[in-house]
Amino acid sequence: MKSAAQAVIAIALLVLGLAAGYGFAEWRLHAEIPPKAVPGAVVPEGIAADLRDILLIPDDFQRTARVGALLEPLGPEALPAVRAAYDSVVLDLGDVEIVQLVQWWGRFDPEAAFDWARGSKIGWHPAVVSAAVKAWARQDPKTASHELIQRVQDSRLASAAMVGIVRGWEQSGRAGLEEFLVSAPPGSDEYFALGFDAYIRGHVIREGPQATIAWIEGLPDLENGQPTPFKQRAFQTAATLVVDYDPQVAGDFAARHRGPTWGIGLLLRVGMAWAEKDGAAAMHWLSTFPPGQEIPTVVQETYRKWFTVDLPAASKWLAEQTPEPWLDPAYSTHALWRTRESFADALEWADRVQDPKRRDRTYVSVALAWLRKSPEEAQAWIDHAELSDFARQRIEKMRKLRLSPPVKSKIPELDPFKNPLLGEDPDTADPAASPAPPGAGAPQG
Repeated sequence: MKSAAQAVIAIALLVLGLAAGYGFAEWRLHAEIPPKAVPGAVVPEGIAADLRDILLIPDDFQRTARVGALLEPLGPEALPAVRAAYDSVVLDLGDVEIVQLVQWWGRFDPEAAFDWARGSKIGWHPAVVSAAVKAWARQDPKTASHELIQRVQDSRLASAAMVGIVRGWEQSGRAGLEEFLVSAPPGSDEYFALGFDAYIRGHVIREGPQATIAWIEGLPDLENGQPTPFKQRAFQTAATLVVDYDPQVAGDFAARHRGPTWGIGLLLRVGMAWAEKDGAAAMHWLSTFPPGQEIPTVVQETYRKWFTVDLPAASKWLAEQTPEPWLDPAYSTHALWRTRESFADALEWADRVQDPKRRDRTYVSVALAWLRKSPEEAQAWIDHAELSDFARQRIEKMRKLRLSPPVKSKIPELDPFKNPLLGEDPDTADPAASPAPPGAGAPQG
């Protein structure tokens, strides 16, 4: 009886606890929002007072809908009243109402709206700056883009503003946007790249992946047959962006342009972007390629990207594959990763590598990592392993280099976790076997 009574009491307490928790949650959901009115602020009757009341509406959706409805029919003569209403409430950096203000203001005086954003502590925000320059670019894109470059030094703000320039320029219907996008001054590549991204993405969304690729491929070349700077950037950007909409279209596009003109860049861009979405499909795509000097690097970096995004899926997939030469870079990369946890596992993965030279280089990389962590165990394995003369000599050479005092040298830092093919002489390394950053080659895809 006693235990039964205790059980009843426990259940009752649990129910009370849940009820109290639910009541607290309800209170939290309906807690009053602190007033946003500026104490002592006085606004004139009419538009200013009406707008101030709207800006104080607690519900975000109701407030922004009402702000838009009130501002939409107003002209420049209402600016003083609108400014007075905005000055009478507490607004924070990047609030939607501030974006609405510069959008409306930009209809009749975009430069002034931009200057206000620059001088305002609550207006100098990516969303606000982008809205301001977008309104300016609709009317005068060349001036807006020039002033953006001159006046905005913060790269984060410049990046957001560049998207506004692109969209506003498109809406203006005026020529010159493509020329502007390839005219990046020194130090501005990062935010110009985002502008280019927005431009190509707009094409993909409006016209579809196939039509966008056809447009890019049809762009004119220089007189010497080489692609123009704009075409180069368009190829590079499309190779990555189209993957989000149709990976196979992007893959076919990169495959068509495999060769000396575009180098390895297009394949790398597509492979790595595809791996983030569907690593197995990306690897299957690569399995269809005939052998080529660039393919091992693309396989390596595509697989590397996949296992950094979804290690369990990538590991499981690779373990289920029948060893084939085209998979060698993936096995080598996986072996190097396994040295973090198990050198025995790392060696088993290295054993799957089909090409003797690459397998030797993988053994060397594993051995060097092992020597760094457990020198005696590693040496015992080296002494009894069936290693080629090249592998043994290479291990010894690299070990001596590590034990030598630091000297200025052309030999790069040796880090097996950054370079899965550690152990090659820089001057004799197989270009197809070493990782290469996207965009390597000339001109790059």
